Amino acid sequence: MSQFFIIIMGFIIILGVIAVIWRYSSLRSSIPCPPWLGWLVELDNPFFRNNSARRILKHSGIKTGMKVLDFGCGPGRLTIPAAKQVGPTGEVNGI
Repeated sequence: MSQFFIIIMGFIIILGVIAVIWRYSSLRSSIPCPPWLGWLVELDNPFFRNNSARRILKHSGIKTGMKVLDFGCGPGRLTIPAAKQVGPTGEVNGI
């Protein structure tokens, strides 16, 4: 029984250390998502396939060279792919 208790306490301590590290590392950046977690922004939700950035932009009618305003862009899940879609001659602004 004491070995089980030691394992559980070790797990709780590890979770506590991770929480403290997360808290202090998140204080360093002023954006909602720390830069080292930026790759998560690009992932689409696997449960809602109709909410993928690719599908939304496909139905938006955005073409090369257009000017696009992404109002309420959040961390840029649609802004970055839209910028790639309009190309170097287009412009995307996120608010």
